[in-house]
Amino acid sequence: MTITETELAEARAAWGNGLVAISTAYDDDGIEAARAVAYDLLDGLYGFEFGPILFKPTLSGGAQTFRTDKQGTLSYFIGHNPDYPQDTGFGLKSWR
Repeated sequence: MTITETELAEARAAWGNGLVAISTAYDDDGIEAARAVAYDLLDGLYGFEFGPILFKPTLSGGAQTFRTDKQGTLSYFIGHNPDYPQDTGFGLKSWR
């Protein structure tokens, strides 16, 4: 299956818009609203329905550098997960 330049551009735009939506939801309505938006982003863009993924968050390191499941990936975007204590919520950083 070939991915076109247009599909790649659309995926990048959807990811960026999703990041802004997570941040806006958090600023306006708190962590639970941000969590709901982040779940939608993950469901729409990451392919968890096909099995484990290999997600390498930009700001992660050490034993938790790579995430293969939805909870680990979600934690990177919104933090608030004791299983990932170094995650501060990349999506909560007032992106606009």
